[in-house]
Amino acid sequence: MPQPYNTVCSEEIYGIMIRCWHMAPEDRPTFKELYCSVSQSIERDAGYLQFGFNPFTGGGGEGGGG
Repeated sequence: MPQPYNTVCSEEIYGIMIRCWHMAPEDRPTFKELYCSVSQSIERDAGYLQFGFNPFTGGGGEGGGG
């Protein structure tokens, strides 16, 4: 599937999406890898946005906790 023309989908997000469709399931990213990749991309692009909860550690954002 080609990358959407309207550029709503960044190269990075498109790459993540393509990896999810890999023929071999073991070559697809795990949910944890997806969470980390997507949240890092969004935080970097938005500049001010920070996810406060990590479902894989149960911790919050800065300062930990949950």
